[in-house]
Amino acid sequence: MVKLAEKQDLEVSPDPLELHGNQVAFDLSAVLPPKMLPTGKVYTLNTTYQYGDKEIEVGSIEFSAEDYPQSSSTASRVRLTASAVGFTPSATCPSCYLWVPLS
Repeated sequence: MVKLAEKQDLEVSPDPLELHGNQVAFDLSAVLPPKMLPTGKVYTLNTTYQYGDKEIEVGSIEFSAEDYPQSSSTASRVRLTASAVGFTPSATCPSCYLWVPLS
């Protein structure tokens, strides 16, 4: 499973993320390689936007094995469009990033 995890493809756009007013909008696409989604399992990507010492949960992507019946032989693909809101417009964010823990 670890070797398969190295083959997953996660992309965030725009890159770099941009603050507009008090919102950071983005698209996240995820592709799981074949055989990474066993029958009866759900693979969840939870996204958190971290800036400075603050953190905002912005959404998740779920891959349910029953929604991808060919996952043993083909890649599973999904896209999330989301935004993180509640930023102070005057805040500087030299270390802002989108955090996607794998579960």
